[in-house]
Amino acid sequence: MRLASRFEHSCVVYLQRLNPKSARNVLRDYLTISRQVHGQEKELDRWVHELDRRTHGWPAHIAGWGEDAAEILRGNGGQLTAEAWESVKAAGRESNKEYYNARARGTRTRNLDALGRLLKNNERHVALPEAEVTACLANDRSKEDSEQAFWHVLHKGMLAYTDDGDLEVPIPSMHDWLVAATRSS
Repeated sequence: MRLASRFEHSCVVYLQRLNPKSARNVLRDYLTISRQVHGQEKELDRWVHELDRRTHGWPAHIAGWGEDAAEILRGNGGQLTAEAWESVKAAGRESNKEYYNARARGTRTRNLDALGRLLKNNERHVALPEAEVTACLANDRSKEDSEQAFWHVLHKGMLAYTDDGDLEVPIPSMHDWLVAATRSS
């Protein structure tokens, strides 16, 4: 049996969002402890800021982007170059895409399309009334089927309840992914 003391790139663990300071500390650790990046403080601060901006404090994204960055930096001697950053961005976007594809596995395309269409005209973090979400999923189906679809997307974490009892897409990049994955109709 193999025990790990940190997240592996392909594992799925549902954790809550980290506060900004903790997220930046973890990202800095990926760059400094994991791959010994030192002495490039100005660039290191910029990388941590950019990684934080793209991971939104979500542990799964921090782990994915952090692992990608550490791997790329290991291959270039730990140099925080513009070329290395472009490689990190490409790998991180691919990691996000793989994460959302895996998270949506088992979700009917029509449900993904319905959510994407609902979100297309809304900003990130928009609070959606439950009735609006269930109405978008109910299109030409039985009440039982639409309720099952609602609970499925909730269980998959594509939507989460806000403190006010409305619904939102909890991860900003997931909002973008759902909108981009929508088929035209």
